Amino acid sequence: MKVYNLLKPLVLVGSLSLSSLAFAQATPVAQPAQNIPTAYTGRANKTPEQRLEKRLTYMQKKLGLSDQQVSQVRSILQQNQAKLKADRQAFKNAASDQKDNAKNQMRADMKAQRDQLFAVLTPDQQAKWKQFKGDHHGMRDNDQEQKK
Repeated sequence: MKVYNLLKPLVLVGSLSLSSLAFAQATPVAQPAQNIPTAYTGRANKTPEQRLEKRLTYMQKKLGLSDQQVSQVRSILQQNQAKLKADRQAFKNAASDQKDNAKNQMRADMKAQRDQLFAVLTPDQQAKWKQFKGDHHGMRDNDQEQKK
């Protein structure tokens, strides 16, 4: 009787362990979702072409771009895409004493692109753009103040 009382807990623990192992093997391993739209589809999930199209759609909606303006803006963005990517990579790979130079080059190229885009916009659209950018930078500044 004593041996049975000693073995009873061991048998119980052993059977629970084996059943949990069997269940763990039967449960499929969750695979990360790929190409499934979610509430947040960040930059890392999009190709450069998808990001360009998203930007175009946004600009068209916010600024009321005509079809001709959309094609001009698309052309400008495509022309500058490789240059700006190279600038970001140069900044990322730059030695600490060269970061300022790389950042200044990137800013200059971004300003040149912005100037090209402004040339396509009407004065009313330029005012809307400036208003939006001002609001956007104000929100960013407020966020930074709240983090302090």
